[in-house]
Amino acid sequence: PGKDEEWEYYFIKCKDDTEGWVWGKYLAVDATPADVVDTISIYNKPAIGDLDLDRELEQMTIIAIIEDRGDFLKVIYAHKDRAVWIEPKHLSYAEVDIALANKIALILYESKTDEEKIEDFNKLLDKDAFRDSVFINNIHEMLFELETPETPADVQGGELPTEPGAGESGINN
Repeated sequence: PGKDEEWEYYFIKCKDDTEGWVWGKYLAVDATPADVVDTISIYNKPAIGDLDLDRELEQMTIIAIIEDRGDFLKVIYAHKDRAVWIEPKHLSYAEVDIALANKIALILYESKTDEEKIEDFNKLLDKDAFRDSVFINNIHEMLFELETPETPADVQGGELPTEPGAGESGINN
């Protein structure tokens, strides 16, 4: 914190009995955790007319709900620098979904090779604890993308290479 800011720490105990101190900047105290199941719109204020046309919350974004007004939820996410409003739909409050989204984010954002990502995603699929998560299909999709070979550059543009001696149309005469 800056010179005039206070250093506020909280003593925490995790479900695995790990204990420690965490700087308050990294916590959303008295908030409800949730996870975005499908991409949702962001609002600058709790009103339909205040839709932010430039931003959305992406699927698997972990959020902290800090205020509930019924039709709108005030949430923080990522570095919690700015609260935003969302409609209370397409969210999961299930611990399994929040945990799996966190594991997926760690795999994606750590500097790993594609082979390591494939190995780690397969480890997640092997865990019975995550079997019922709404995000299990996302892992299958990511594995498919990682395991599918890239298309050769000459085919990406929509043009197929022609055989030697082929005419203008690519058809042998």
